[in-house]
Amino acid sequence: MMPPIQSTPITFGHRQFKWLSILFLGITLMSLSACATQADIDRISTNPDLEKLANVVELAVEVDSTLAQAWKLVATDFDKSELFNNNAESTFYLNDSKKKIGAKRRTKMSNKKFIDVEIISFDPTTHYIAWEIVATNVIPMKVAFSSYKITAVSNSKVIISQRAGFKLKNPVMDFIGKLRFHNIFLDELATVKYVLETNKAKSTLSKKQRKKEYYPAVDVNKHY
Repeated sequence: MMPPIQSTPITFGHRQFKWLSILFLGITLMSLSACATQADIDRISTNPDLEKLANVVELAVEVDSTLAQAWKLVATDFDKSELFNNNAESTFYLNDSKKKIGAKRRTKMSNKKFIDVEIISFDPTTHYIAWEIVATNVIPMKVAFSSYKITAVSNSKVIISQRAGFKLKNPVMDFIGKLRFHNIFLDELATVKYVLETNKAKSTLSKKQRKKEYYPAVDVNKHY
């Protein structure tokens, strides 16, 4: 007579649980990122109260640059944000950009993903520019917006401040977004600092160098 087979309970250690969580997140992201182009994103320009629902992050970085150079990079040449956006393959205007306000810019990323934004405020006197996402095929959004404000500290030093907000339609993804959302803008402002201070292309700075040498210079405050 054979002895009874002893069943061994299946247990998951911290490492296995971590990888299962990452796998689940990856599957969720892939399923959501496969969505068709979304053009029904709510807009704070027509409904300012939506801003109260958004997850907001505020960032600031001090840059050794003239006010004119900084404004040109992030605002005047708004259609060339691929110069400091490490996720962008190309950026370009979709319509007439002469008046700036109302101008729409597309950011093309890998895997045929894109984000279209529209400028809703542009003031070269106060050096303030704001925009909102109007269409995308990356992930379903409820509302998304951002802005830059540049303040001169001296003739050769400025502070670039950014305020950005988002709300995703899927509650689970909105929660996950809160953990990762600020890193997008942290990376961009760190790269802006590098490009302005060295006058070199973003590709000449590795991600490891960016994190070690430029991330610490960016102040990040999350309001969610």
